Amino acid sequence: MQIHNTKTDYSYTIAPNPITNVDVVKDLGIFVDESLTFSKHICHVVTRALTRANLIHKCFLSRHIPTLIRAFVVYVRLLLEYASPVWNPHLVQDIKRIESVQRRFTKRLPGMANRTYRERLAITGLESFELLRLRYDLICTYKILSNTLLPHYTAASGFPGLMDINIDGLFTFNPPTHTRGHPHRLYKARCAKTARQNFFCMQNNQGMELFADFSMFQFLGQF
Repeated sequence: MQIHNTKTDYSYTIAPNPITNVDVVKDLGIFVDESLTFSKHICHVVTRALTRANLIHKCFLSRHIPTLIRAFVVYVRLLLEYASPVWNPHLVQDIKRIESVQRRFTKRLPGMANRTYRERLAITGLESFELLRLRYDLICTYKILSNTLLPHYTAASGFPGLMDINIDGLFTFNPPTHTRGHPHRLYKARCAKTARQNFFCMQNNQGMELFADFSMFQFLGQF
């Protein structure tokens, strides 16, 4: 796979053997294309999720709603949650495509055909996938920043933090000012490329404020 600003055709070889050029690469279960987008990955997981959701309705003789919901959470939702901070979509068409899996499944539940999607979520106790992805993004962000936000805790316990990752290439804190606020606001840099603008660390910079204490866990518990 070639990633360039302009479309070019290069040929690479290992000894006399040419290397086949591909448009999509799979890494740790995630498909990424040469434009650094994840639309093909979303199409792939949505297709698998729809197949499993249909099998639940087809194979389960019980029409007990809590049982069907439990099966959906165990066998279907995990496909659409795996590594979501990496491929969290920003295109409306991809967001709707993912949400359609849960829309179709809940609509086929007994007594749900004439109810709106929001009503079906309230009755079944499910959350929209868009809200779930936001929750996972916030949790992942806090884990990455735990070394910086909880220096006394990590130093005293000898624990390297919730996620031992160098944040220099991911997040930047706003410089301290004399105005109201705190020193843990994230700085959103200008991006020239769409792939960078919609990257995980850039999406979580928008409107997000982190606090250097354990109240963040209470904040995440509200989702």
